[in-house]
Amino acid sequence: MSESEEEVVIVPMPKHRIKFTDMPAALSEKAIRSKKNFLTRVVGDKANQMFKLDKEVASEIQKQIAAEPLLADLAAGWHVIVGKNFASAITYKTKYVCFFDLFEGCPKSFLFFKTE
Repeated sequence: MSESEEEVVIVPMPKHRIKFTDMPAALSEKAIRSKKNFLTRVVGDKANQMFKLDKEVASEIQKQIAAEPLLADLAAGWHVIVGKNFASAITYKTKYVCFFDLFEGCPKSFLFFKTE
């Protein structure tokens, strides 16, 4: 392998179930992977110590989305909802909604969407 070639390590997707999305596959995969990385790093075992409420987790995820170049939006912004049992009726920008469950580390549902 030459110096210009980099070794690419493909990390498997976390165990999840997408309930609804109209995002392109690459974008929703990036979003799910970033949530899993965030949750294992911050929420995992330290959830009770760092964040007492799901809305605090949602705020941290929203900050992470803003820092991600592929997901960043300076105009309208993203909305994030985290919890175990909730219902919603939302208005969102087409191609920018994802509602999924993660089963590893922090078994919760995540809804995030962009508005105009």
